[in-house]
Amino acid sequence: MNYMIYLIRTYFGLKYERGMKMVLKRKTSFFLSVALITCLTLAACSNNNSKSDSSAPASSDTPASSEAAPSSEAPPADPVKLTVLLDGAMMLGNYDDPEERLKQYDQDLKDGKITGNKNDEMQRDNLKYLSEKLKSQNIQLVAPDWGWAEPLIQKESAAFLANDGPDIIVGETQMPGFALAGNLEPFPEDLAAKIRANVAEAAWKPMEVDGKIYGLAPDPGVNILYWNKKIVAEAGLDPDKAPATWDELLANSKAIFEHGKASAGGVYGGPNFGGYLRFGAFMKLAGGNFVDSKGAPTINSPENVKAFEFLRQMNKYNKPGIVSALEEGTFFQAFDKDQIAYQVNGPWVISGCIEQKKECGVAPLPIGPAGTPGNVTIGAAFQSVPKYSKHKEEAFMVIEELMGDTIQQNIANAGVRAPILKSITESDAYKAAQPELYVFAKGLQGDVVGLPTFSGDANKAWQAIGEAMTKTMVTDKPIADLLRDAQDKIVAAGKK
Repeated sequence: MNYMIYLIRTYFGLKYERGMKMVLKRKTSFFLSVALITCLTLAACSNNNSKSDSSAPASSDTPASSEAAPSSEAPPADPVKLTVLLDGAMMLGNYDDPEERLKQYDQDLKDGKITGNKNDEMQRDNLKYLSEKLKSQNIQLVAPDWGWAEPLIQKESAAFLANDGPDIIVGETQMPGFALAGNLEPFPEDLAAKIRANVAEAAWKPMEVDGKIYGLAPDPGVNILYWNKKIVAEAGLDPDKAPATWDELLANSKAIFEHGKASAGGVYGGPNFGGYLRFGAFMKLAGGNFVDSKGAPTINSPENVKAFEFLRQMNKYNKPGIVSALEEGTFFQAFDKDQIAYQVNGPWVISGCIEQKKECGVAPLPIGPAGTPGNVTIGAAFQSVPKYSKHKEEAFMVIEELMGDTIQQNIANAGVRAPILKSITESDAYKAAQPELYVFAKGLQGDVVGLPTFSGDANKAWQAIGEAMTKTMVTDKPIADLLRDAQDKIVAAGKK
């Protein structure tokens, strides 16, 4: 109490006299003084009464006002756990804790399990950037490994049925079907507009349904033409000149095969998705496609007949079994072993040629009867947000980061695939640093589609197409008849 009186005396200019009497200097302050004394006394009593009997004595010299007031701030919220199925070609995956995965990367590098090349560094840097970005916004990144192809499709289909699963899923050929089935959330309009204005068409066009975007591939592939310069030169051809048309490619293939040291190679045509992806590109170059704009099958169109006729001619300049091999690896290994001159493939061949110290030519696909470029995505891992996700806003924020400057520049620096941001690929710096990949980057733009999703029994539909491809290569049956038969089987499969 003495301390409070001292405070009052100091503040109001009171004189402390014997007998604890106080005299105001200014009479006009009397009532204010009384009011203040009353308030402070009540506050002091209240503070003391709130303590238990075992508390410190009231005569303590410590002012009551120094006691810490209860914090009015709420405790930090638990982080949002965002489960993302990632494209492993672009970023390290398979973890519950990004920091632990980065530690594992360092250990793998130390143990010699990875070389730490530019592609390894890109995957590490992308994870480090994204995880730190999310952590700063109280989001925890979790990236389980659900496999690929059929195992992945089965797990994602089960998640849709259960209405519960990852907040972002990934996939290739199955993704357009998921969009058509209504399982995916359309991209917000502002994000979709940003994508259309800045991103190569191959990264999103195959996932566009009724004017809305349902998926984005941060580092997609399309088909381009490669050739072994040594084999081409030995056949008396200019190794630095790319065949610009189908006729030029056929003429070169004939010269190489007749030279006798190698087969021509060309377009892999086995009855599997590796074959469908490459045959499909030449169907586009002829003005055809697997389906029309409404998804109805059109395999027997006159344009597709032209494409299949061309591929049959190309096959004649190869030893039996190379182009139509059941396993696509058989065909591509033949290129690695200098057994074939040409191959149509994705961007990863560029780094493969460098590692093998093989001189490879790189060019867009030669122009066909349609007279314009056309292509089918290959190795395109589309990222989409399922309708069931409880964290859609955070999920779309991640997708926007995947197409952002930092991650896309990391992809560019790795030199294995091309970035999808046109601002990077069209820069003078990129053209100078990555001339081969710039060719590929141009292929990402324009009329690019993905493989369709057939209604009904899709497996039987693709089986019918595979049979037509194989018979094109190993028989002389009229192409029109083969494709008409395939069309009938696809239509029948769609009714099941």
